[in-house]
Amino acid sequence: MLVKHDRLDEALKALDQAKRIEPGSEWLWRYLAQLHKARKQPILEAEALEELVELERASAADLNRLGIIHHDNKNYSKALEFYRASAVMEDWTAPHFNMGLVCNDPEVSQDADAADAYRRALLIDATYQKANAELETTKAKLIPLAVQARSQAEGLVRKEDRYQHYLNPFDVLQLEPEDDYDSVDPKASNVRRRNCYKSLN
Repeated sequence: MLVKHDRLDEALKALDQAKRIEPGSEWLWRYLAQLHKARKQPILEAEALEELVELERASAADLNRLGIIHHDNKNYSKALEFYRASAVMEDWTAPHFNMGLVCNDPEVSQDADAADAYRRALLIDATYQKANAELETTKAKLIPLAVQARSQAEGLVRKEDRYQHYLNPFDVLQLEPEDDYDSVDPKASNVRRRNCYKSLN
């Protein structure tokens, strides 16, 4: 109630007392995140949201918000980590669109990945105008590069060796981004690869 009435200093005192009594409460950290957002303190907001992650009580929206805070702080790898976690938890447009924005950032410059992220958002909601606009802008940058690359490859790559579709090896081998690749069984991966090859042929 104190937050709703913009009595933020009093709200902080009340929540600090709640933290001393019951530090493992989900709602304590949720209200603290709300308070720090109202006080425009994103670092403290992120700390409260990360407590929810530790308690395994973070929602897809919480994870997406963590991604936004890290994105604003130019910590792009952490932003992508939380956007991906949000997208895995719930099939919604926001984290995919936000992943596209990170990949489009000049410091990251992964425009092809950005285009994929916007396409995934549009698969969920074909009417998502912002994603469509960003996709068109990204394609406008990528298409000339593709034309240039194709012209340079003439004579180097035979027509029969060209492929219309790209298969992501992580999808083909059924690997997840959070997998420990040092512990992946190479024999199992080879079986998956052979099975995929048979299904394609």
